[in-house]
Amino acid sequence: MRVDLNKFKALYAKLFEVDYDGAVPGICVSLDSAASIRTATLKGTPFLPLKYQEHFAAPMDAKLPGVMSKLDQQVQSGERPAVYRALVLEALYGAIYQHGHRVTEVEARPQLKRFLAVVSNLYRSFVDANKRMAAGVTLATEMPPLALFQSVSDGPFTIESDLMKEKFGLSIGVVSLPATYRDHPVIWAGLSHEVGGHDVVHADAGLVGEMTEKTRALLAPVFKPLRNRDNATLNALIWSYWMDEAAADVYGVLNMGPSFAINLAGFLAAFRARRRGQTAPGDPFVPNDTAVLPNGDMDGHPIDLLRFHVAIGAVEGLKGLSTSRRNDYVASIEAVAGLVGLGVTEIGLRGRVTIDGDKKVDVHADMKLSDAAAAARKVGKMLATDKFARLNNRCIQDIETWDDSDEDIAQEVCNRVLAGQPIVASGDDAQLLAGVTMALLQKPELYEAATRQLEGALDDSFDRDPIWGATLRGHALAAAGGRAMARARQEAETKAREAAAKAKPAKKPAAKKPVKKKR
Repeated sequence: MRVDLNKFKALYAKLFEVDYDGAVPGICVSLDSAASIRTATLKGTPFLPLKYQEHFAAPMDAKLPGVMSKLDQQVQSGERPAVYRALVLEALYGAIYQHGHRVTEVEARPQLKRFLAVVSNLYRSFVDANKRMAAGVTLATEMPPLALFQSVSDGPFTIESDLMKEKFGLSIGVVSLPATYRDHPVIWAGLSHEVGGHDVVHADAGLVGEMTEKTRALLAPVFKPLRNRDNATLNALIWSYWMDEAAADVYGVLNMGPSFAINLAGFLAAFRARRRGQTAPGDPFVPNDTAVLPNGDMDGHPIDLLRFHVAIGAVEGLKGLSTSRRNDYVASIEAVAGLVGLGVTEIGLRGRVTIDGDKKVDVHADMKLSDAAAAARKVGKMLATDKFARLNNRCIQDIETWDDSDEDIAQEVCNRVLAGQPIVASGDDAQLLAGVTMALLQKPELYEAATRQLEGALDDSFDRDPIWGATLRGHALAAAGGRAMARARQEAETKAREAAAKAKPAKKPAAKKPVKKKR
């Protein structure tokens, strides 16, 4: 579909209204003691599927004293700030206790279920055992990450399964969204990056490293960044450093389709505007240079403008999407990138880059946007189309991709949103997010109504999820408030009344006695 830039700006203005910087302290329990954390997690654990109780909640409970001791010592020694201690404890244990009833002052269980439905759906699309067996790719891990809404956060983040394995001996990741995002599922499209990207790419051991090597071979076959700093080497250097994020964006496109990139552009523009302290949306724009961390390192996230060009490369590599659709989306993403880029012609690269584990490279350079964008597109297309030894010499798209069938379903979701019709069971969660995004790019004024429609569809998705849904398979007992059971009972009662009415002749109603109204 072609994007009307005026409509995109109107949608950006809607997204600007989201509170990206706020805190919701009432969604977090006291983290001062192991006792207070345990009291909370004991209420949440029974609502986790059995595998998560056994392989996450129980071992994390056993590790709680040690985790707290380590964090407390890091804070006391000045190695880590107190805010880091709270962030870690909430991320690890909030993913358990937020499932419980009335555990926190602000209860977000309905939103958490929708969040988990999306996380489960996006993750399973990449690790589905049948798909991997058909492609001859060994299944890495089948358990989707747990999720939580963080009380105070700089933005979405994930603790991947391999990092959890390294630090805690568990193979289940955790993905987090700021609690202020909980009533805005439209911007959860970024989960295609966090869950469908980071969590999945790290589930295949060694894949990020192989992607890095291929990127260097593609952009600078003779890669000697300590000696040579031409554009080819510089591009190979920064994309080696940014590979984890680049791969996550490509996986986002393969999971949610090209509309992922346009949704991302609206989100990033609004997020940056609020971070700049703007009180009114104004024209959407994103930075054209790297951020430098307090320690002098270059930010691990690519420059926003270049992320859109990585996505363009991935779209160009979609094997199952028709040429006309690919061309329309490429033109639309290019137009949106031009809009939020404000016509800049250069990017700035600043900060220290660490590569290959211990090599430090100081970067201070400017580059033509056209050269940087061309390299980004090459990286995006390569990641989407090349074969990888870690995937049994298969392409990522042999496991998951976005094709014309997905686009048709998303378009039908879009049409239903525009018509004000329910979108329950109209597609999988990625198709729902894509379709709602497509609708809002045509009628951004439907944001509130579309949000309600999407929430209803995600409630249903949770009910039907093979991991989180029905607690007794084959029985009419649903985990999410008994909605399926209630519907079945209501339908049965209606049929019974209709059958009884047909079987018995209607009786003449008795005369009613006047009833004296109470004053």
